[in-house]
Amino acid sequence: MSVEATRRGFLRQLGFGVGVVALGGSAGLLMKPTVAEAAMPWHGYSQAQRNSMIIARGLQDAGKKVNGGIECKPWVQIVVPDASRSVVYVPRTINNGIGYSNDQRWEPSPDVVGWCKPIRNVVPGETLQMSLRTTTRQARTGGFWTPHTAIMVGVSSSGMQWVDSNFNEDLTVRSHFVLFSYFTDKVMAYSVYYFL
Repeated sequence: MSVEATRRGFLRQLGFGVGVVALGGSAGLLMKPTVAEAAMPWHGYSQAQRNSMIIARGLQDAGKKVNGGIECKPWVQIVVPDASRSVVYVPRTINNGIGYSNDQRWEPSPDVVGWCKPIRNVVPGETLQMSLRTTTRQARTGGFWTPHTAIMVGVSSSGMQWVDSNFNEDLTVRSHFVLFSYFTDKVMAYSVYYFL
């Protein structure tokens, strides 16, 4: 089965058959809150609702070069405050001690819960911070590992649907399917976060 067929089946399994649109070649979910929901404070929502709002806000940017094109973490630092109406902010990535913020962990924050768990157990709306293997960023990061940040859209038996910026190193936001085998091969370490 192709990655594209797996991705489509995964989205159908989640019930996204109606309301899924193509955005720059990737699937995106259109979600609009009701008037009552829009007036509700961030902490009045359940965790699942907050996660859905983060996903929906992230997918709004699919196919775009936000602010002329930005990297993954600064993009997430726009999406989460927008989704939460400026209640929650994304902390900085921990500096690795050699001048690069390419650790897979974030600084402590009262807005965020971080944990380590099996990648197959991540939940839609959680955010991954990882050390991703690359061959093109050696000079910038001091090695073949670079940080990457992605918002989880969903999980299937074979992989995950992400929305992120600059995955293809073109400063564009995309929603794309990542096989667990790819993740295991390309990611040295990762942390999972959700926003309170």
